[in-house]
Amino acid sequence: MAAKLISVVLALFTALTNFLGLFVRVPKIEPDAGSFKPVLRFTVASDVHIKSYNDVRSRRMAKMLKTSYAIAQADKYYKNLDGVLFAGDSADSGLAFQFYTFQSVLNANLQKGTQPMVIVAKSHDCGTYKKDALSFYETLSGLTTDYHYVLNGFHFIGISTTHDKETDAKYTQTQLEWLDKQLALAAAGDPGKPIFVAHHEHVANTVYGSREALGEGWGTPEFTAIFSKYPQIIDFSGHSHYPLNDPRSIWQGDFTAVGTASLNYFEFTVDDVRTVHPDNYQNAAQMWIVEADAANRVRLRGYDLISGTTVCEYMIEKPSDKSTFAYTPEKMAESSSSPVFNSGAALTVSKKADCTYKIDIPAAKSTDGKIIFLYRVYVCDKNGNPLNNFWELSGYYFVPAPETVSVNIGKLGKGDYILKAVAENAYGMQSEPVTASLTVK
Repeated sequence: MAAKLISVVLALFTALTNFLGLFVRVPKIEPDAGSFKPVLRFTVASDVHIKSYNDVRSRRMAKMLKTSYAIAQADKYYKNLDGVLFAGDSADSGLAFQFYTFQSVLNANLQKGTQPMVIVAKSHDCGTYKKDALSFYETLSGLTTDYHYVLNGFHFIGISTTHDKETDAKYTQTQLEWLDKQLALAAAGDPGKPIFVAHHEHVANTVYGSREALGEGWGTPEFTAIFSKYPQIIDFSGHSHYPLNDPRSIWQGDFTAVGTASLNYFEFTVDDVRTVHPDNYQNAAQMWIVEADAANRVRLRGYDLISGTTVCEYMIEKPSDKSTFAYTPEKMAESSSSPVFNSGAALTVSKKADCTYKIDIPAAKSTDGKIIFLYRVYVCDKNGNPLNNFWELSGYYFVPAPETVSVNIGKLGKGDYILKAVAENAYGMQSEPVTASLTVK
């Protein structure tokens, strides 16, 4: 009886979503001009955080699905969308109608031939139903929350989060043993093929957001020992909401890890400050377009759904061969170079109504194709001795990035000051400073 009621309610939600979906605009997709010929394509998103029916988050999800098909149809070589993957936190607080909304958006936009793959996460999906969230979603969707699919000869393995009040464990020993067994089965078929894995929390000490030593704190250690046995793993995870076009959101070591950003809001760690939320941080909607070719090469394109543009791209030539990994932290840092300001760039200093000061910095230019992460302002005395320093994120997660970044430096006592501003990339490399003098009377 309960399953029948769920089916009826879901059908009603889906009918309404089909109607409202007519108003979701999809950008015009330009044909891919490259020579990469996929034999597999799927898209990945996470952290939708649907809060209410037809909210901005559910509309972004609908746009993600519609855009996925538009990108597929624009490809001259391969027009299929073989799968869509959601790496957890689909519901904002785990309420039934939030799951109904998520599933109705999925049902209304999913076309025949596309495999849905959905992870249920402890942090938000289990907010109301606790450990029963998994069985509720399985009944609602007809999917399994721990899965092993084979699409076009490529293996997809997903593992959802349990909720154990006694131990607060995220994954049971039974789940971990199942995961290891499924990976072994997948690797035995063709060791050269990538194995696509999904779960919610990042593997600790991999992508941006997971690094314990830097205080980012969104990682989990359960999978490290298992994954280290399978270099062909390409692992997708969310939870942190850190932008996917940050070069630290791809990591290679014993395997490949990829952060999936969010359809809800962006978050950051800067220096030792965690959970940084800059202005307009809720203007966030990023997804991955993932493709593999007949030679097992994998292309990942980060796509911004709000602007309708590709914001980053990576090619993994040999997913199973660690010696070829190009995106290790060491290699990414080595290939990085300092940003530069345009010749004649100048700071604008202004005093605000509350007697604090603001520095406007013209945007610098990247010299390595990677993002400029932030701007730092150093307040020095008239002899150049540093007195204080401030930072502001560059807005690299928006398209286009801001042409000017403002940094508030607070109140200053009477005296003469030298202000220095530098642009800094994701690996701490700084530009030459732009300076200004300031006299406070």
